[in-house]
Formats: sequence, structure tokens, C-alpha cells
Amino acid sequence: MCARYSLLRTLAAAVVLLGGCNSALDDPPPPPDIQPVTFTLSPSNATIEEGQTLQLTVTVTDADGNRLAATGISWSTSDQNVARLVGPGKVQGQSTGTALIAAAWQGSSDQADVQVIARRSCPPLLRASRSAVPCPVR
Repeated sequence: MCARYSLLRTLAAAVVLLGGCNSALDDPPPPPDIQPVTFTLSPSNATIEEGQTLQLTVTVTDADGNRLAATGISWSTSDQNVARLVGPGKVQGQSTGTALIAAAWQGSSDQADVQVIARRSCPPLLRASRSAVPCPVR
């Protein structure tokens, strides 16, 4: 009977120990949602010539003013014929006019007003030792 009592006591201790370990195996609570305090697209207004490109940037900060890494930003243009997106935040002027470029991330968004103007005409070709030098490409 003494051996049986000892075995029961050992099993009971194991159950208690395993029961305590079981709570450690529970799923951890999900991380809190990152709620940006500021979501800023810059520059907010820009003018570029037809054919030129402009790189827009997004700055996201939390309540303590710390910058957050914002990956997976969604970009869009109000008029693809005026300004089209050729990369994340990179806008290329297509034809004269104005387009709104929007960026969105986790429920926050901002937009930039991009005006596209006609390409400036080049001054006359420069002549240097019998070879013509065209306008520099911008």
C-alpha cells in the first residue's frame, strides 16, 4: 500500500506540474495594432515637367514621435494621363495638368498635388568645334 500511495503522490505532483506548464503553452496575446499618429506625404505640392520624375516620401510617427517603418504602402493617382506612378512613390509627368497622388497605410492616408507643366523648350544648340551639343536631359 505504501508503494501505491507513493506512486499516486508522484502522479499527482506530475499533474500539478504539467498543469502549470500548460498555461505557459497558451498562445500569447496578439500584438497591439500600430496606430500612427501622423502620416505625412511630402512634398505635398510639386511641379514637374512632362517626362520628369519626382520621388514622394511618407513619414509615419507614433504618439511618442518615433518614426515607424511603413511597409506595404498603397499608392494611387487621380489621373494616369497626367502623372503616372512608375514605382513606389515615384511619379512621372505625362502631360500638362494636375493629378492627386495618394498614399495609404493601415487606415491612414495623405495626398500630394502634382502639377505637370509642358517641357521647357531648349535654347538653340551650342556649337563647339563643329559639333552640336543638345540640351542636357533632366
